[in-house]
Amino acid sequence: MANGEWHGSEEEQRRVEAPLLVADPVIEAFASEHGLRITRNYKNWPGRWIQWGKEVRCSMNIYLSDEKGPSWNVSLSASQYRRRGFLWWRRWECFGKGEMLLECGPLPVGNGDLAALLREGKQTLDAWSGDPEVLEFSGKTET
Repeated sequence: MANGEWHGSEEEQRRVEAPLLVADPVIEAFASEHGLRITRNYKNWPGRWIQWGKEVRCSMNIYLSDEKGPSWNVSLSASQYRRRGFLWWRRWECFGKGEMLLECGPLPVGNGDLAALLREGKQTLDAWSGDPEVLEFSGKTET
């Protein structure tokens, strides 16, 4: 994955994306049930990204981790920018948290496994966004 973009042939992309296409109805049903939008194949890289939230930005990511398998990752992340400082000096501090639900494994499309994994991910992210104090400091910018 050079620069986060797909550089293989179209035929190879169809091969590695096949499990994701099988999983799409489950992902789409989950997103529809919760009123969420799906981003597909960002920079042509096989994956699905589901994001929501304003104050705390939540993201559930299903993406290709290794073309040979193909193997997949399902990751969660939540982030929030908090403003600190006074009138003459301000900075934004970033707080976040992440977790891998699946790392370099086959995409679990049978027996409701993927739907259960997506529900688990949403519950975790909703818990983090409901209690932003669990988010950990990850950086700052000064303005």
